[in-house]
Amino acid sequence: MVEETEKKKGWVVPVAAVEALRLEDAELFKEAFLAMHDYNMNGDVDVTTMTPAARVLFSLFKETIDSNVRRYEAIKKRNQETAKSRKPRKKRGE
Repeated sequence: MVEETEKKKGWVVPVAAVEALRLEDAELFKEAFLAMHDYNMNGDVDVTTMTPAARVLFSLFKETIDSNVRRYEAIKKRNQETAKSRKPRKKRGE
């Protein structure tokens, strides 16, 4: 049976990313931020189309994004295993 994947509804923005981008011009901020968003939501970004400055900023925060995703998946898996081992709750009226 194929497990359906739930569409992501959001993602965590590293504070360092926002602080680094705060000092940049609006177009660079937009390009780097949207690349981080696309990478996190879709898993792919064509870095060859990005400006060199946006590419550098994106690569700096890619590892943080990947780390957050790995941590989230580990917690989700742990919680699913814990839920499987619980005794079923009694329904009211039984």
